[in-house]
Amino acid sequence: PIFMVFHDAGGAGAVEPLIEHLQRTYDCTIMAYDTAASILHGVVVERKLSISHGEAVRVLQARKPRLVITGTSTSGDTIDRAFITAAKTLRIPTLVILDYWGNHRVRFEDMAGHHLACLPDKIAVMNEDARREMVADGIPQERIAVTGSPRFESIAKKVYDRRILREDIGRRYSLDTGKQWLLFFSQPYMAAYGGKQGSREKTGYTEKDAAQCLMEALDGKNV
Repeated sequence: PIFMVFHDAGGAGAVEPLIEHLQRTYDCTIMAYDTAASILHGVVVERKLSISHGEAVRVLQARKPRLVITGTSTSGDTIDRAFITAAKTLRIPTLVILDYWGNHRVRFEDMAGHHLACLPDKIAVMNEDARREMVADGIPQERIAVTGSPRFESIAKKVYDRRILREDIGRRYSLDTGKQWLLFFSQPYMAAYGGKQGSREKTGYTEKDAAQCLMEALDGKNV
């Protein structure tokens, strides 16, 4: 059996394409916080708002998984941290699948800020850049494996399978095929922090502010 647990939506989204594949072969249990559960479609999810270390230990003792897979969270008393430490207590192997570049140290700290207190046995990262950044942040390199991102690979596969060519995309979105294209992705800061004001108070900007800065920087360029 495999026990999978997610707190943040980003961590769940990164692993979601892998879940269906694993369920074909293994008995998988999925537990998630509300924000993560909301994006996991087509699978049975046990929702959990919070859990103590002791309760997480008892859950794993009852389920008897051979592997615990989690996403990561940037801060707080999260259920993924609780299950990583519980699995370590029970000597159950743990695998974390990273979804984002940055905030590496804090992802594996406990509530008291103890460095690497929630470090899993292995961390699967998107590329060599992520591996280098984690090592620079003090994550032991023997714990890190460059595997690629299940989410990015699923997107690339869909594009390839549908044979969406540059000309097709250009016609669909009225883009000039003679220019370079730039696709801007962002965290949904306004949704996460209660609107424009909340986002600016928390991060100093919104995703729209970042997009506007990008547009200004590209002004006059052949993009």
